[in-house]
Amino acid sequence: MKKIISFLVAALIAGVVLAQSTGVNGGGPNGGGGGGATPGGATNAVQYNAGGGNLGGVSLTADQSLFGSAATPIATALVNCGDATHALAYSTSTHTYSCQAITAGGGGASVSSTIKASSTNRSSTTTYASDPDLTFGSQTAGNYLIDCYLIITAGSGTTPGMKVTFTTGAISTNSQITGYWAAQNETASPINNVNSLAAGVNSGSVPSALDVASVRVQSSFIQTGTGTIALQWAQNVSSSANLTVVSGSSCTLTKF
Repeated sequence: MKKIISFLVAALIAGVVLAQSTGVNGGGPNGGGGGGATPGGATNAVQYNAGGGNLGGVSLTADQSLFGSAATPIATALVNCGDATHALAYSTSTHTYSCQAITAGGGGASVSSTIKASSTNRSSTTTYASDPDLTFGSQTAGNYLIDCYLIITAGSGTTPGMKVTFTTGAISTNSQITGYWAAQNETASPINNVNSLAAGVNSGSVPSALDVASVRVQSSFIQTGTGTIALQWAQNVSSSANLTVVSGSSCTLTKF
């Protein structure tokens, strides 16, 4: 019995020596290195199998992760990104992150809105001029729909009326504009007017002798070049009384 135990102890010792000499449980990659492989890279670097029983190391800082190929991983930094017009992007060729601008495409629509910050008065003029607030600046070629809700007032007992159009870049033919005037304290029926965009629409004598009128003006058009898009308006009949577009009026521009 003592001989059997002595044999087993000797075999166990021999197995441990063999494991240490061949790298079993020695920490070497793929069972190699015998536990004597030197860590790669700087202190606390992430280790990887560099082949041939060697270790490689990659140092990571805050907000970095490992990317690249299996043979040569690299540290790649994340970037701050993400809002209504940007998204995080990753390049498989350079193994880097970037912040990519998002543009409308694939049949989607881009929508912009503007609200009038302060009231604007105009008197003694029938010449169109852009509203200082209800404008969208320079816009590229495309298909557009513009929709405006206006609140207007005119002096009691006056009949300047209002006319409206939109300034655009070069547009295709057959673009139209519609206007609908509904007046508070007005005995006449609301005015619904349709015309070419170039000619604009007008309210006739509405508003006249009123407190407030509401207006909805819409147009769809194909802009063939770059140009400023804005609401333009004036008195329909020249009057020394103010025609006012009140603050809080708004326009929405949709590009398809």
